[in-house]
Amino acid sequence: MRKPLLVADIMTPDPVTVTPATTLQEAVRLMMQGGFRRLPVVDEEGQLIGIVTDRDLRLATDSPVVLHERGEREYLMTHVTVGACMTPDPITVEPSTPAADAIRRMRDHRIGGLPVVMGDELVGIVTVTDILDAFLKFLESPKSTRKEVLMVHLELTEEQAAMLRDILESYLSNLRMEIASTESKDLRDKLKEGEVFVKDLIQRLQVGGL
Repeated sequence: MRKPLLVADIMTPDPVTVTPATTLQEAVRLMMQGGFRRLPVVDEEGQLIGIVTDRDLRLATDSPVVLHERGEREYLMTHVTVGACMTPDPITVEPSTPAADAIRRMRDHRIGGLPVVMGDELVGIVTVTDILDAFLKFLESPKSTRKEVLMVHLELTEEQAAMLRDILESYLSNLRMEIASTESKDLRDKLKEGEVFVKDLIQRLQVGGL
């Protein structure tokens, strides 16, 4: 019987963090430097107290209902801090949480990432990209079987974050049809098709800012 995939198997350990006193400018710099979409917020003792996303930062500086002059925006970037726009007490998971449960929480709460904690200690973060990377790694494994690949496809379609549901269902529907119509093909060829699908999907998600 195949061992269940856990959050510890797919998470990004020791994520870059900010504090409530970090300026928006510095938070933006860290996100751009690391290619992140969200940053855990910790207190002086390193305990998780919130999370801030690139959307939070955009809304704080570019309100859709309030027009800002260039100078005003620059002032906000250097004087407003993460504590003013972060989401406090975020939903979390533990390293021992089944990956499927983490995906369900992301779907149900319409979020793209979850901090990973052990007690009060932040030990990682798991995001949609981590999940897709794990899927790609599975497809590239020579021990993969056709049945297991189909199980992963179904799991992604049904349990992926709601914000990605449309694009995932579109891609996965096509992939299932390809496999069903190529019974005589070698398994390695089928996995190659899956690899192209996942790499293209990851690229599209990153371009879309998710």
